[in-house]
Amino acid sequence: MKSWTKITLADIAPIVRRPVVIRHDQAYPELGIRSFGRGAFRKPALSGAEVGTKRLFRFEPGDLVFSNVFAWEGAIAVASRADGGRFGSNRFITCVVDGDSANATYLKLFLTASQDGRAQVLQVSPGGAGQNRTLGVENMEG
Repeated sequence: MKSWTKITLADIAPIVRRPVVIRHDQAYPELGIRSFGRGAFRKPALSGAEVGTKRLFRFEPGDLVFSNVFAWEGAIAVASRADGGRFGSNRFITCVVDGDSANATYLKLFLTASQDGRAQVLQVSPGGAGQNRTLGVENMEG
């Protein structure tokens, strides 16, 4: 009997960060992620002055995006075409899915809607509840 090969998320969807140099004269439309697998939502743009010293990272269409604060409750989404070029703080983790090995929508559904997927997200989100239960980026990669 043949068995499945075990792989990590990093094997098929490595973490990619796209840091942005903040300019006070530019606008930065933000992206948020709803809990319970309900996807992304678009937030109003912040001016560079409003961003201040906060670090921002750019999203691209097809990114698998995790809220590191609320991934444990299903705050995971796939960035749509309209979400490309939006921004999020360091509280968001983006993974670029290798389209030859996996499908971003399938991964999002597995991690938010299946018992096994939710258990794996909980396993890499140690701590208590709420903001103390952040997604362990090191655990995602291993």
